[in-house]
Amino acid sequence: MKSVYLIDLAKKKIDELSPRSARDLKVKEKTIEDLMARNPGLVFTQPDAVLVIGQEVAGEPMADLLAVDSQGALIVIEAKRGSSDRNTVGQLLDYAAKLSTWGYDDFNKSWQRNPESKDRDLSDAFKMFADNPTFPKEDFLRDRRYFILASTGDEDMKRIIEWLKKYKAPIDFVPFQFYSQGKQRFLEIDKIDVDLEPPVASHNWIFNTNEKYAPGSYRKMLKDGVIALANYTNTEEKLNRPIQGDRIFAYLNGKGIIAVGRMGGELAYPSRAIFKEEEDEWNRKVEWKVRVDADKGLRAAEAREWGYNLPTLAVLGKMANAKVAEKIAKELEKRV
Repeated sequence: MKSVYLIDLAKKKIDELSPRSARDLKVKEKTIEDLMARNPGLVFTQPDAVLVIGQEVAGEPMADLLAVDSQGALIVIEAKRGSSDRNTVGQLLDYAAKLSTWGYDDFNKSWQRNPESKDRDLSDAFKMFADNPTFPKEDFLRDRRYFILASTGDEDMKRIIEWLKKYKAPIDFVPFQFYSQGKQRFLEIDKIDVDLEPPVASHNWIFNTNEKYAPGSYRKMLKDGVIALANYTNTEEKLNRPIQGDRIFAYLNGKGIIAVGRMGGELAYPSRAIFKEEEDEWNRKVEWKVRVDADKGLRAAEAREWGYNLPTLAVLGKMANAKVAEKIAKELEKRV
């Protein structure tokens, strides 16, 4: 059994937090849904790589949240504030069947229900979000993943999900638990990983320098011969996924791939060399072989012409197409 404590280091005092149900705390399913939609970091390992495109509308039977990742894959989440059972699996599969009949216009309509996106086309918004203006419409929303988010799940539900996985059904269970102390509320939740491993072995990786939170940090990374992450889920583990000698491409948002190198043998280590003020920063050594000016970066649209959609928003993700990775490396050498 898991215990969660609130620790006062100064007073050397601990208080055990009490697990509470959403029902006891009067937390409605709609509240959980709104929290997910407004705070993608609540349920996704990399919120910057997910675009929320729709929520359930009163009176219309549909999953609680629709989102799309940077590869154009649809993510469908059904949230239950209490326990989930085999009926929830059936409900989610029913939504999956209904969504299989949707065309682009249906998804665009769901997207435009939000006042902030009322006059924006979904496909155009996604292309801007993914930094890939030539992303093919036939690939958009083609792949799909389904999730049940609930405080607990019974054994029947878990058994059915495991059985479905054997047949490659993209469905999973995401548990959460509320805690309370006085008037304070705490939430513990597993997260959905959006940096999926490709189905084939690969020794090519793409790293997003993420200038959104630290403009200019890519220059320091290239100079110091590192890649750096801070405040992500399992930061150290992510940086240690590539093995020594794996090829890595550095991607700069809005500019494209600006460098290619090889991973060093040293594992990730804590540092404040890049982001300075971030406490949970980790670095890993890279020998950068080729670097180009930002305005000479190889954009996602160029890689698309070679038949591959770059996972541009992956914090650190594998590139599944080795032939395109080789073409990119050779092209960058020409742009130095």
